[in-house]
Amino acid sequence: MQEGKIGKYFKYALGEIILVTIGILIALQVNTWKEERANAQRETSFYQSILIDLESDQKKLESFTKFYQNRIENLTWLLTQIRNPAQPISSEEFGKHTEPLYYNESAISFDATFEAAKSAGAFDNFSNKELLKQLVEYYSNFKEFEDK
Repeated sequence: MQEGKIGKYFKYALGEIILVTIGILIALQVNTWKEERANAQRETSFYQSILIDLESDQKKLESFTKFYQNRIENLTWLLTQIRNPAQPISSEEFGKHTEPLYYNESAISFDATFEAAKSAGAFDNFSNKELLKQLVEYYSNFKEFEDK
């Protein structure tokens, strides 16, 4: 065992250790980049699906608004008739204005995407926390509206 050979061996081993360490660090960084990219893709997909759900909510709320505007018009007509008992009302006209009052519309939110992402814990990896906060407020307010 000559000292020259041991020194060369240690230099070689140290070089190998450094190369392996650098390789591991590069692999970890690549893995981190892949995870960040996958998270960004999931977040983008989530927001695209949420946008579709919100558009469905908007259509439902517009329908809901028309329904209750019609109800208000019918109730206003009936109130006017009750205040003027001298004017006769035909049973057909009375039925036309009272029948819609027996129906009811329920406010239903299209929240499947939101609830699925919430259940899966996907929000932890999302970057736009302010938008998520607004979505949580929206769906909790809608839930209050549904329950009334």
